[in-house]
Amino acid sequence: MFPSFFLLKTPCLYIKTVTMVIGIFIIGHFFYYRKMRRKKVFSSCIMKNNKTVKLWPYKYKKWSFPLIIIGIVCLIAYQKDVRPLWMNVKVFAMASTYVEHRYLQIVQTNIMDEIGFVSLLSGIGLMIFSQEKKEQLSFGIFRLNALMFALKTSFGIWILSYLLFYGYIIFPISMIIFLIFTILYYAYFKYITFKIGEN
Repeated sequence: MFPSFFLLKTPCLYIKTVTMVIGIFIIGHFFYYRKMRRKKVFSSCIMKNNKTVKLWPYKYKKWSFPLIIIGIVCLIAYQKDVRPLWMNVKVFAMASTYVEHRYLQIVQTNIMDEIGFVSLLSGIGLMIFSQEKKEQLSFGIFRLNALMFALKTSFGIWILSYLLFYGYIIFPISMIIFLIFTILYYAYFKYITFKIGEN
């Protein structure tokens, strides 16, 4: 007799099982790739012709924190039902599923949450994809190591979430995983640069 977890009686369980298998495969592949490939190989790829990863100039990073703050404030206000009437506008929607399902139509909505998400994601994007103040060629390898760390950790959290949360709550959690991934990536990158700077 198999445990009830393996009795795939609903499409949701099918999706969860397939997602976990794919996640385990990808994580295993990352571990294997890291073992087989050494830093010298990555270094030769990243630093070829004296070039590093293509990033925006450092001057754009200064806009990241104001945008992140604006995004967080807007999202908190939206959750507290602070939605100014002047933000009720008509927009083109490929799909709208509030009261009824509508596709490729002009719909009216309050854009407070859209402003919040766009500002937050734009701020995070500028923070991650802009150069550091004292950019160095070696930072390319640091970013690669941070990317691998963030991917493995995020996939681990994602798989664990599928084992602990059931129902539609998994969908907002899956959205949050992307935010966790970006935060882990940048935090680990800054940690590496700080430790190297100390030494």
